[in-house]
Amino acid sequence: MENKRIGVMGGTFNPIHKGHLSVAEAAMKQFKLDKILFVTGGNPPHKKNLNILPAFARHKMVCLAVEDNENFVPCDYEVTKKTYSYSLETMKYFKKTYKDTAFFFIVGADSFHDLPTWHRPRALLELCTLLVYDRKGYDMKKDHDILKKEYYCHVDFIDSEEINISSSFIREEIKNGKDITDYVPEKVNEYIKRNNLYQPKDKDLKREIRKVLNKERYIHSLGVSNTAVKMAKIYNINTSKAYIAGLLHDCAKNLSKSKALQKCSDYDVELDDFERSNRALIHAKLGERVAAAEYGITDESILLAIKWHTLGRPGMTTLEKIIYVADVIEPSREFDGIESLRELAFEDLDKAVIECTKATIAYNEKKGKPVHPNAYELIKDLENKQQ
Repeated sequence: MENKRIGVMGGTFNPIHKGHLSVAEAAMKQFKLDKILFVTGGNPPHKKNLNILPAFARHKMVCLAVEDNENFVPCDYEVTKKTYSYSLETMKYFKKTYKDTAFFFIVGADSFHDLPTWHRPRALLELCTLLVYDRKGYDMKKDHDILKKEYYCHVDFIDSEEINISSSFIREEIKNGKDITDYVPEKVNEYIKRNNLYQPKDKDLKREIRKVLNKERYIHSLGVSNTAVKMAKIYNINTSKAYIAGLLHDCAKNLSKSKALQKCSDYDVELDDFERSNRALIHAKLGERVAAAEYGITDESILLAIKWHTLGRPGMTTLEKIIYVADVIEPSREFDGIESLRELAFEDLDKAVIECTKATIAYNEKKGKPVHPNAYELIKDLENKQQ
């Protein structure tokens, strides 16, 4: 017997806004729901060609928006998936997870209008009752009369005010420098401001990265980028990817430790104790998230090259190795033995990674600084492959 009633409100939430929350409150009250799951879309198939904020940032805003309401529960099921997020698969997961539960799938009139385009809508509608809320420009009851002839489905309508705001409207307001206090929860607004999200970016990445780096770090980043491009040509790697990864590899480098740690919290960056206690190591993993959220980089190979450019890892890709080595040998670097490393970088990439790592270990030991275990694991991995 179904003795629990759970609402499911899925969405891209780019960003979540007060309209989403007011609809959820209305549905909760009207249909006597026990709780509502806010499911952040991780990789929505119907928006695969749109440039949306990364799932980790959108879900963080959802968490912030609902954290003061014990009946609203953020769900990262779709965020953690690598494949496209279809509502049918999500609902099947909930059915297995929550026993003896009746589910109520909350959608806007716009989504309801597009029901025939959903992935296997009949199968989905067998698992839940649709709760539809009004959206400007749609006649949900007329659509119901049309759709019920084609789909056998349980549909109810939420008695709430018509939602006239949208995430796209909010993004546009931010780009135009407008105040969005009236549209999003306070904590979400603070998060967006703190991380400079949805701001228009210069198409020239060099001009954009120059805004956040000091002169020395900017020159270094240009050097890494140019060196990476030259290496990419030798090792048959996409030069555009090498250019972007090199240019952005230190995008989080000039943050203070407190700001860096705040962003790590905002972007759910996992640091080990060694990294957390060493400021110089925080920027690489954080840089991956900053590049995605604040610079719109979606290519995973570029993001991983940024993430591992300092510590490296066993099983590095060619692009990751190129950025790792270019970071050590770019033209502004000067230390004993660098010329031989520069020659090696264009002859044998794996050997260059090994020797660059050994040089880094020697430098840290000379300065009395600790060495992360990754360095030794990386050398061991590559030396084993060469045997």
